[in-house]
Amino acid sequence: MGVGDVRKPSAVEEQYFLLKETHCLGFNEHTHWTIETWKQDQELELYNAMNDLWLCFVSERAPWARYQFSNEQWNMWYMACYSIDSFRRFVFQSTFLRSIDLKEDELVRLQSSDEALMQFAFRWLSFCLFGERSVSLRGNRCSIPR
Repeated sequence: MGVGDVRKPSAVEEQYFLLKETHCLGFNEHTHWTIETWKQDQELELYNAMNDLWLCFVSERAPWARYQFSNEQWNMWYMACYSIDSFRRFVFQSTFLRSIDLKEDELVRLQSSDEALMQFAFRWLSFCLFGERSVSLRGNRCSIPR
């Protein structure tokens, strides 16, 4: 099963198609799959939700095409998008939290959930790379990089 999406001004419309390849042994099985049962079996809901957040950054904003990032900003981009463990260390083992205004319950979620941490990573990128007000600072201690 393959998936593609069509970008529309208001949303993303997913389109599914069946792709039969010689290396795929699933066609030898007797299970009948609908799109919904296949998505449930593959646990794709969370995967697709995280992918949608990431896709927003690489397709709509195309940072390499419209922005001039410093090496430090590119490193932040890579860490937040591709290395959740490094991002976790950045958040919890540096002075980062001294500058960010987070409620206690959100901080607990970030500590205990990779999903919440990944969602926060995209909010942080929106803030530090694109100047969006997606993260609150404590006492306006930093300026937004442009």
